[in-house]
Amino acid sequence: MISITQGVIDHVSEGFSIPSMPDILIKVQKICADPDGEIADLATLIATDIGLSSAILKTINSPLYGMNRAISDIGQAVMLLGMGSVSTLIAGILIKQSFKGEAAIRFERLWDNATLVAETMVFIGQNIDNKIPPGKFIYRRVIP
Repeated sequence: MISITQGVIDHVSEGFSIPSMPDILIKVQKICADPDGEIADLATLIATDIGLSSAILKTINSPLYGMNRAISDIGQAVMLLGMGSVSTLIAGILIKQSFKGEAAIRFERLWDNATLVAETMVFIGQNIDNKIPPGKFIYRRVIP
């Protein structure tokens, strides 16, 4: 059996820390979890952060969504993306930003792989058109 001493814990935690959740993410998740949560309240909150606002607008104006005109209003962007998608997008952005600096692992590679897997799953999901009944899916680990 492996013995974990305080020295081992100190060595592992040296140079690696998990930052606390950003306040704006907590507020976003609270609005999204509230059954009476309003898109307008979420849009107003996002509009207070220029970085998040630009990320939301960049996302909705990407070729993935195929808008026939540029969206420049945060409220409209949040409405088109939906509260769940916006919450997930903001969580990803803020968590990725919080892991800057020295760490025991390279988060850029982790995030790039996670993004690639997510985009692949979205593509597959959009193209199977109920050809495979949900009970027949087999989930496997795709990262070696």
